[in-house]
Amino acid sequence: MPITPPPPPLSKLSLLKGFLQLLLPLLALLLLAGLTHYYTLYATERASRISSESLNVGLAQRMINSDIDAVVSDLLFLAEHMQRQAVFQMQQSLRLERIGLEFLVFADKKGLYDQIRYIDQEGMEVVRINYNNGHPTIIPPQALQDKNSRYYFREAMQLNPGEIYISPLDLNIEEGKIEYPLKPMMRFATPVFDHMAKQRGIILLNYLGDRLIDNFRHAAANISDHIQLVNKQGFWLTGPDSQDNWGFMFGNDKTFGKRYPGAWDLIRTSASGQFEAAGGLFTFTTVDPVHAVLHPTPGQLRQAPSIAAPAARYWKIISHIPADELHSTLPLFIRRHWALYLTMFLLMTLGSALLAQSH
Repeated sequence: MPITPPPPPLSKLSLLKGFLQLLLPLLALLLLAGLTHYYTLYATERASRISSESLNVGLAQRMINSDIDAVVSDLLFLAEHMQRQAVFQMQQSLRLERIGLEFLVFADKKGLYDQIRYIDQEGMEVVRINYNNGHPTIIPPQALQDKNSRYYFREAMQLNPGEIYISPLDLNIEEGKIEYPLKPMMRFATPVFDHMAKQRGIILLNYLGDRLIDNFRHAAANISDHIQLVNKQGFWLTGPDSQDNWGFMFGNDKTFGKRYPGAWDLIRTSASGQFEAAGGLFTFTTVDPVHAVLHPTPGQLRQAPSIAAPAARYWKIISHIPADELHSTLPLFIRRHWALYLTMFLLMTLGSALLAQSH
């Protein structure tokens, strides 16, 4: 019986050709699977990020509204308390002692107000409490000041009972100069009346703006590195670069509008929204102190007061993700899945080599 000789060994070129014929289609399938996987991850991550930006901007807006509404509630409480206590029917010395002690306790318990003041109808401070970084004190009579010329006094004195004046958020000024360390401040005022309905001056709360800004950032902690609060003119009240903040107080022209002119045109003319432009993804909403007070948070039963803040006093909350960061999913994909795809590539290579040799 004849013996069949073994087949001649394959040449290296034939082995390589067979190996590539097996491997290349598998690599094409692997590439297609990888691209599909990457696109799915990209779409999912993008949708999640867009949703997260909107959610956090909304949380920041609600926090500011809640803070402002709480200050207004405190102010109305103090005004009503003074009237119910009939302090204007007391002797002056007793009246000043009563108001001073009650303001002192209130300042200590609340810890929110740099100053609490009762200013008479002539513009003279009658009672003033300074918070002093957690050690509130009653200011002695000889240190009280005439505030007749200050804008907040003149505007608050024009109010009717129950109306409230809300100032812009700016930096505190003492003796004509910006106070250092910088002290962001908002002023809330309402008139007070005696039992004969005669106006006897105003109550003024100097609200520590750092509290509002800190709460704003905590509410949007997930995007705190790129969320920003700007005023109507586009000046930063707080932003990613602290050197840009409070430009309107220092006479510089750094504004969001000058940095992102196209985006600002859309943001300043709309109440809220989200869009992608050359500069990246922008998510924004409007904070209106008047709206915060006229629409109390759920669960509050008090009647909304009238507000004497010009409608132009609003802020914009803006979240901005630069374009390069918005589209930087590939490095994340590689970090997460490089081991999986390397393993699959090695298995395909080994399998193709073994099959090529077996033929």
